[in-house]
Amino acid sequence: MSIHPEAKIQDSATVAHLDLSQHIRQAISRRRFIRSAAFGTLGTALAIGAKDVRAGVKESGEIVLDALMITYFSAPLGTTSSAFWTIETAYSTSLGLGVVERPDLLFKARVPEDEEGVLSNTSIQQTQSTQVKDAVTLLPRPSQNESLTSGTPAPGIPEHTVFFGILKPRLQLVGTPNKLKFWFLEAEGDFTITASAVKSGALEINADTGLSWLRQYVIDPEALIAPRFVRAATASSGEFSITKSADQTSLDSLTAVTTAKIIEQTGFKSDEVKQALAVGRNLQITHSSAEELPGNLLTVNSPLERTSPGVDAFYWDRVFKTFVIIDAGLHGNSGYGVRSSPGLATAA
Repeated sequence: MSIHPEAKIQDSATVAHLDLSQHIRQAISRRRFIRSAAFGTLGTALAIGAKDVRAGVKESGEIVLDALMITYFSAPLGTTSSAFWTIETAYSTSLGLGVVERPDLLFKARVPEDEEGVLSNTSIQQTQSTQVKDAVTLLPRPSQNESLTSGTPAPGIPEHTVFFGILKPRLQLVGTPNKLKFWFLEAEGDFTITASAVKSGALEINADTGLSWLRQYVIDPEALIAPRFVRAATASSGEFSITKSADQTSLDSLTAVTTAKIIEQTGFKSDEVKQALAVGRNLQITHSSAEELPGNLLTVNSPLERTSPGVDAFYWDRVFKTFVIIDAGLHGNSGYGVRSSPGLATAA
């Protein structure tokens, strides 16, 4: 595997560093029965019988994905600066699975007690979601009272936005051809990678996978709209920090979908499951805005050395639980701490 200068993998043996900034801290898926009038009753009986047979087949197997995105860290656009991001102790992301070609195939997260904890070679914990049905929750920190810090390279341009996730996660799936329980077994490592490196295919991340991530990073002000995006603050040049805490009053749940390429498959008995989870297929990853824990979610701070007069606007992405930082120019609402969503703390 070639290591790109804009990408970093952390595992139990080696660390390849991001060429970001000296200030950046390392962290971290019917049969169709044609019935004539003469054989309609028989055909119906056959269809029901075949369904029952499929439901009774016990499946067990594993798949490996090229990579899975957890969130992204926005570069502070319109500045010459880096931004420093801390995933706080209440941060979590809840994920569901699906296959476009088999919408009838249900995936249900079921994390055995002995599989809860930190995934090998990563700083990511998994547990059963308490807020999202059939979802697994990932906690990107080695223990409950620890945080994780990363950063973006200077200057603040879209290509320097950083994506954070899990490289080559292996999943266990058990059940029937119609319903599979899943959980994570291990991974090659967790990673941070710049948008430019995603576009170039660094870390052997498939083009479909990378494009699905890049589509989540929105910088067009006209597209940064509720309910997913909420304007949180504006700031002019100078040191700036903002922290978002969990909003326990939010009742609506939002989702966004990325994909991951299946690169390995082992086990499984039925051709239906083997085809649905075949190597080369894209697995759908549904990300939820649900917040599993109370407390602080994310902090970002930056010196915000602007390249021209004006302000930067901070938008809260409710699904990926991160801030988008855009250049609002001279027409943005200046001043620190302009709050339009609960759970924000700002500081100059």
